Amino acid sequence: PPPPPPWAEMIAEALSKEAARPVTSATTDGAHKKFVDDAFTRAQKDLKLTPEQLRGYFKYFPDAVATPQPGVSQSPAPGTGPANGYGTRNAPCSLSREQRHYYGPLVDGAPTGVTALLCPQDLKPKNSRSPRSGTWEPPGYVSAKDRQGKYVFNRSHILGDRFNGKWIRENIFTGFKQMNDPGMKRCENRMAGALASGDTLLYSGQLIYGNGRENLPTAIHMTAIAKGNVLFSGKFVENRPGPQVTC
Repeated sequence: PPPPPPWAEMIAEALSKEAARPVTSATTDGAHKKFVDDAFTRAQKDLKLTPEQLRGYFKYFPDAVATPQPGVSQSPAPGTGPANGYGTRNAPCSLSREQRHYYGPLVDGAPTGVTALLCPQDLKPKNSRSPRSGTWEPPGYVSAKDRQGKYVFNRSHILGDRFNGKWIRENIFTGFKQMNDPGMKRCENRMAGALASGDTLLYSGQLIYGNGRENLPTAIHMTAIAKGNVLFSGKFVENRPGPQVTC
């Protein structure tokens, strides 16, 4: 038989050697990675919900009703108790938006993400818009126009204004116009439909920075769960001009 090619021996030698797992580089933002990983568990912790109560609200886990766990009592159905702070765990929508909408911290002046428990009352009437306070601009914003005279960039909400997302630095980023509309808007339309039908949903929007936080985010990861239905999960919406397939 012909001798093996020279590269075959090199590959065999490389595979035969054990190599240490690469360590995290100094440029990795560990705090932001943990923020993204904890996106939904944070909402659970902030609302002081046990896993069993979360099952009762959203019926998301397969064994929520059909196969109850031994020794675990069934969670009561959400009620409409008085809005007395954390004593309303059986009626999460009686909590204030400040208790249900979590805006991630700024890192180097740039927003990171939002996790929110959204309720039907969070959905604004059509064509309504909150006033914008302050003259600040999000990182990377440039007031540029295209050949048609339209602005290239939007001051985009991580949690949309239509859901009472705040006009604050932690919730506003620079996004290409087409990334904001129709890219993110397609997903937000599905969320609005669920809220309009009376559903409560968990939402997570986490920004991704591939070119440094002083520049535009490269994308946003969006997830929304309404009761037992995953509206969309880990939807990757790129921050770029031009059409793209989203929700």
